[in-house]
Amino acid sequence: MERPSDYTLWTVDQVCKYLQEQGVGGWKGIFKAKKIDGLKLKTILPEELKNEKFKEIWDVIKKLWPKSKVLFIPLQFSAIEVFNDSIHGHVEMHPLLVKIIDTPQFQRLRNIKQLGGGYYVFPGASHNRFEHSIGVAHLAGQLVQNLRTKQPELDITDGDILCVQIAGLCHDLGHGPFSHLFDGMFMARARPDLDWKHETASVQMFDHLVKDNGLETVMKQYDLQVPKDLTFIREMIAPPMKKGSEGRDEPVSLDSWPCTGRPEDKSFLYEIVANKRNGIDVDKFDYFARDCHHLGIQNNFDHQRFLMFARVCEVDGQKHICIRDKEARNLYDMFYTRISLHRRAYQHRVNKIIESMITEAFIKADEHIQIKGSGGKTFTLSTAIDDMEAYTKLTDCVFAAILNSSSPELAEAREILKRIQSRQLYKFLGQTKAKRQQEEADPQEMISTWKAELAQIAPEDGLSPEDFEVIIINLDYGMKEENPINMVHFYSKYDDTTAFPIPEEQMSELRPTCFSERLIAVYCKKTDNRSLNVAKNHFDQWCVRKGFQLLVFRRSSTQPAEKQNPGIFQRLSVFCAERPDQLFYSACAILSGVHFAGLFSFNLPELPLVCLINMDRRKRPLEAVVGAGESFKTPEKRVSKVRLPDSDYTRWGVRETCQYLRGEGLGEWEDTFREQKITGEVLRYLKDADLEKIGVKFLGDRLHILHSLRKLWQIEAEPSKVFNDPIHGHVELHPLLIKIIDTPQFQRLRNIKQLGATYFVFPGASHNRFEHCIGVGYLAGRLVQALNERQPELFISRRDVLCVQIAGLCHDLGHGPFSHMFDGMFIPKARPEITWKHETASLAMFDYLVNDNYLEPEMEHHGLVLPEDLDFIKEQIAGPLDTNAAQGQMWPYKGRPEDKSFLYEIVANKRNGIDVDKWDYFARDCYHLGIQNNFDYRRFLKFARVCDVDGQKHICTRDKEVGNLYDMFHTRNSLHRRAYQHKVGNIIETMITEAFLKADQHIQIKGSGGKTFTLSTAIDDMEAYTKLTDQVFEQILNSSSSELAEARQILHNIICRRLYKCLGQTQADKHMSHVTKEMIHNWEADLAQSTPQSGTQDVNLQPEDFVVNVIFMDYGMKEKNPINNVRFYCKNDLTTAIQIRKNQVSKLLPECFAEQLIRVYCKKTDDRSLEVARKHFVQWCMDKNFSKPQDGDIIAPELTPLKASWSNNNEGEDGEDGGSRDVNRPSVNGQKKAKTQLFKN
Repeated sequence: MERPSDYTLWTVDQVCKYLQEQGVGGWKGIFKAKKIDGLKLKTILPEELKNEKFKEIWDVIKKLWPKSKVLFIPLQFSAIEVFNDSIHGHVEMHPLLVKIIDTPQFQRLRNIKQLGGGYYVFPGASHNRFEHSIGVAHLAGQLVQNLRTKQPELDITDGDILCVQIAGLCHDLGHGPFSHLFDGMFMARARPDLDWKHETASVQMFDHLVKDNGLETVMKQYDLQVPKDLTFIREMIAPPMKKGSEGRDEPVSLDSWPCTGRPEDKSFLYEIVANKRNGIDVDKFDYFARDCHHLGIQNNFDHQRFLMFARVCEVDGQKHICIRDKEARNLYDMFYTRISLHRRAYQHRVNKIIESMITEAFIKADEHIQIKGSGGKTFTLSTAIDDMEAYTKLTDCVFAAILNSSSPELAEAREILKRIQSRQLYKFLGQTKAKRQQEEADPQEMISTWKAELAQIAPEDGLSPEDFEVIIINLDYGMKEENPINMVHFYSKYDDTTAFPIPEEQMSELRPTCFSERLIAVYCKKTDNRSLNVAKNHFDQWCVRKGFQLLVFRRSSTQPAEKQNPGIFQRLSVFCAERPDQLFYSACAILSGVHFAGLFSFNLPELPLVCLINMDRRKRPLEAVVGAGESFKTPEKRVSKVRLPDSDYTRWGVRETCQYLRGEGLGEWEDTFREQKITGEVLRYLKDADLEKIGVKFLGDRLHILHSLRKLWQIEAEPSKVFNDPIHGHVELHPLLIKIIDTPQFQRLRNIKQLGATYFVFPGASHNRFEHCIGVGYLAGRLVQALNERQPELFISRRDVLCVQIAGLCHDLGHGPFSHMFDGMFIPKARPEITWKHETASLAMFDYLVNDNYLEPEMEHHGLVLPEDLDFIKEQIAGPLDTNAAQGQMWPYKGRPEDKSFLYEIVANKRNGIDVDKWDYFARDCYHLGIQNNFDYRRFLKFARVCDVDGQKHICTRDKEVGNLYDMFHTRNSLHRRAYQHKVGNIIETMITEAFLKADQHIQIKGSGGKTFTLSTAIDDMEAYTKLTDQVFEQILNSSSSELAEARQILHNIICRRLYKCLGQTQADKHMSHVTKEMIHNWEADLAQSTPQSGTQDVNLQPEDFVVNVIFMDYGMKEKNPINNVRFYCKNDLTTAIQIRKNQVSKLLPECFAEQLIRVYCKKTDDRSLEVARKHFVQWCMDKNFSKPQDGDIIAPELTPLKASWSNNNEGEDGEDGGSRDVNRPSVNGQKKAKTQLFKN
């Protein structure tokens, strides 16, 4: 019989014949014994064929696989792991890459921020080096695979591809705390004699990773040539460099090939991960996309287009990656994106001073931080780089270690970090440009000189060099002064083998003329107003003396402009015959080469001398505008007028109303309003006709009064801070909210993962409670303002709006480490005698925040009425404060009366679950998880109205939106199924909980009054609880304490992915209203006893070997349909609320709105124990009359036919033809025979 061309159809004999033809006939006996047919060849693992001649047979098997496979391990293998990345989608990782990822050295990158201090400026920049490295490995594999597919003549091997991917994965292993801050700022100051970069540490950490985890043997199993391929990987991470004539690192001369990992004809492989030739590499491709995604900035470069057009061509005797000629302008866009990211984010002026302050704190803490390394030696912050075991323990968590320390040696460092948390930063004085000749000097020497010069401008002012902070910012296109495009070669459509450069003049006239610049940013450490004004004057005069370009035009209030900048008014002037006051400054700006609306860039010595302006011809003399002794002040942020003590105008009496009129310049109408006894309660109802009736005769006066009154219910913009959020865009927050954000209690949320342990499953789920709370505060304001604009009769006051926003901002203050894991899993086991939820802690933390930061006067200043509004805020977070007293009352709340009941449905809606908290976490979680969000909260905002429902006012929506609301709750359920209740995420949280329980009594946290608290008792003291975040995980993991040994081992198992194994999932036949701890323990005991009749005696399973998790899935209101509690209004009647039943919407909607899933895990992970445990699980499901596990027929085919209710197709459900025939039913290990025997009996 002729052998089929498709090897997957071969029989065992045909496989053996193939082996004989290939000269490995000695393997036929093994293949026959294992019954390896063609289909088995497709999914065979190397481990199944290990012996002394393993490589010989493996090479023969590989010949059968399609050449288009990325690697020599088929993608069908279960060993391939799929990561759902928020940037690149579903990313497949080779098993060797997964082995590397599951090491402590790589997992360390989870705790190193990709953008360093950028997270303190951009709330979305929570991503870490971990997910970036995975993304680079993925793109490296994509690029090299595309080259192999398009150009087979390159002879790219499987080993080449795997090595390139490993280099991409490990290229950032050497980054220290806060990424580039560590090697670029801290190490340069802590050890100036050492020329050290993170690439150096990446190579050292890679070697340590391979050795510490015994990966050389694993690499050999996957056909890597050790040590040659290890050398190749190192060379791709840190290519050979030499010191140039100016002391800079430059690629070594390629006249003689410098690399030993690969020969010269594969030189193009060195341009994939870290391209020193022109800077175009997959590292940039990933960080462009990822950073823009998290920063909320548009990415104008599409790396997929580059991957499609990349080809290898010969250039000067070497092979290099080239690109189509038509892509030349797109490459300029790529480099422009790079410099734009540097200007807007990486070199942001606030980011730079925060990183400078962190560096300063690290310098002061350096000698006092002790890190245990190899051989029991201890290292400091700056010497940890000398020992990779110590360096593995050094992450961003050192920030919290210093901040929460009580050591007197760390007092100075701690104080600096506290200033960062409370936003008491060094103040920006200005920015200037260095002259070209100064760009080559030593930066540290220049900075010291400049500080001294700044202080010497006016020594009598009392400013010393230490009061100034000078930061040098280098901006370029990636290759210093060179145009990187000059190093790129292109090919044409008509000849894809010949490479050629494209001269600059052929590109575009709009291309840059300069490709690098050096900026000098100057800050003042003293932040009082007097010192700042003096320091600004020092800076301005310093720039003039140095001949630097001024990038900020400022006239100080302490000195006349003509004295502050001598010569400006004499040398920068123009004659304007017409309208000179409007044209003067514009003309000046034009002469100086910039637009008036932008930043001034004056180069004083080069300004032309022009004719003096005739000041007599100005429409108004200058003295009329600026009084004697005064000078121009830079406009400050817009500030609303000082308000009355009670900003809720509906509470005003006649006196307050008249006071308001007087403040608005309408005092002439005070008597009229007083005679009519007009109070604040009726102001909103006043119309033009009403004013005319009471004696306001002229239309202009009436319009003026109505305009002034309208300000009362229009929510005015106060001086606000703008956050660039990746979810909601540019978010403006009230100054009181900013005061709350800039407190240690709120900043703590930066270190609490929004999705707990889900970050160990989804690489993009690095976001924290911090940015979620900002999003909820913003959306709460959006919704309440939308209601106010749409329905003025609701009398929503500024106080209401502000209180609702504060409640949204502070609703999650009480979350503990890993969010819901802490209150949902750890506390119930650690302290079963108490009923505690994170909402309880949110109230306690909010009170502590207000008192500890003295915010009550600030709240009153912004019009809040205390304690009434504090009660209102807390009631929105956690419901009625006194539930016992409220039980007998119709209206249980104290903060607001019943006619404002709708305000309690905005932040945490207990009525139907539709609130802004969900809107933000739907959008934010989907964005970071890489899951589509099917609900658009903006549409709900458009249709939200308040209607009367049973005597209370509730938020309703249009009747046509009912289907969208079902979609919203389906999205919630989908997120729970796919992410929040992911089976791996759940067991990781279970293991973390176990570790925390074992560590509970041995973790000491200092709280109020010097008392110490444990993990579980820290909730009793908010000062201690403020110090408790996710970083306790690393504290336990890196501890050397013997008391923490068990907990440390559990966490180490998580890091190395030695997790408890999921045996399966089932459901009870009836809903269980309450699952107790005793019930779980009984089930675990029953599992151990559920030995199948065919079971073997070689494995002894105990109840403690099993873990049972019961997961509740619903639409947010247990078994109830939440839509039944939603009311709608119709287009024809906006005031009447109606109810819409499920059968009025669709027959495709669910019949049941809650279910329970029972998952069972086994702590023993050896193959034999797992095989037996799975059979125990199936037998247990049969005994309990639970549903059949999905893979029951595979893991226990001899058992499942024995249960009659499991034998029918889909457990009693008919197939498409209405029957339950055994057509195409799998026959596994005699399953049909077992069924026949069952029915005979």
